[in-house]
Amino acid sequence: MVLFAGLALTISFTLIPPEKALNVAYVPARDDVVLEKVPVRARAAPGVELSEQAAAQRARELITQARARGGDPRLLGQAQAVLSKWWSSQDASSELLLMRATVKQSLHDFDGALADLDLVVGRDPHRPAGEPADSVDPQAWLTRATVLTVQGRYADAVASCQHLNASERVLETMVCVAIPEALQGKLSESRAKLSELVVNEPASKAWVSSVRGELERWAGDDVAAEKSLREAVMLDAGDSYSRSLLAELLLDLGRPKEVVALYAGRELNDTELLWVVLANPEDAARKEELAARVAANRQRGETLHRREESRYALRVEGDAEMALTLAVENWKVQREPADARVFIEAAVAAHRSVALEPVRAWLNETKLPWPVLHKLLEQTP
Repeated sequence: MVLFAGLALTISFTLIPPEKALNVAYVPARDDVVLEKVPVRARAAPGVELSEQAAAQRARELITQARARGGDPRLLGQAQAVLSKWWSSQDASSELLLMRATVKQSLHDFDGALADLDLVVGRDPHRPAGEPADSVDPQAWLTRATVLTVQGRYADAVASCQHLNASERVLETMVCVAIPEALQGKLSESRAKLSELVVNEPASKAWVSSVRGELERWAGDDVAAEKSLREAVMLDAGDSYSRSLLAELLLDLGRPKEVVALYAGRELNDTELLWVVLANPEDAARKEELAARVAANRQRGETLHRREESRYALRVEGDAEMALTLAVENWKVQREPADARVFIEAAVAAHRSVALEPVRAWLNETKLPWPVLHKLLEQTP
């Protein structure tokens, strides 16, 4: 159940080699340079058509692999290809609709994802209260809550989480409501509830630690946040989202060498590479590699990762106006504390405090105490 909860937050810019994307001839300097790691075929063998059940299962496998690789868009694209026959079907199975919604969520088609999820959870609207939902419903409610939270629809997200109670999913319900409730002025209560949880199963424990670490970060308790996020990464090495949260915290604490160590020996997606470049701007090779990837994104008109590109434009390119433009566009799609941060940073750097009215309104509504945001706002004229 916890596998797909944060997938939309972990997608990298792209892992397509930039030379190919820009149509520039590339000649490797050595014979042992890896040009591409060819993934397992997404489709069935020629002449063999996947059944609806098999397609849903294959898409689930690809989505799981994408999460383990920081939201690899190539794998998500393969998942979409597997589901293409049923991409517009309203009558597909609940399992297939859930996988379709998860891919849409990951591609930031939040309205499309919600439409599919509403189909799933509305399949049996007359089920008696308290009667366990079918095996798909709990994941559908959880994914639905995640999408609604990203959109800033916190009350709706909490309502979606509460449906997990029908399946006696006490743990999932408590973790599911923690963030949307925290963003409705109940941060202290959410932290307290998660602190009381005793979890032994590794995957669930990693999920709880990640969410708890994020709440502690927002509360300004950086010591507790670091402990929780390190636990999450230790329990789930493929959790790119928690690793990114930890990298940001370490940079804020002035410990860039630990960020570099955090990603040592790993195949980096673009978001991870950005953290490494921010931690060690003197690494010319890494900086050049990231610049090529961003250029490839811009060449293709990529719009999925405006938050990260805004941070790149400001901190690496030093272009405050572009950073602000990207942050404003990003805010139209998703409204999370991290989105507020890049928005404020860009507006401060561009000396455009008037642009911050939407974020100020959001802060007044959420009552989020995250010290980082409020210190940044103090820098506005």
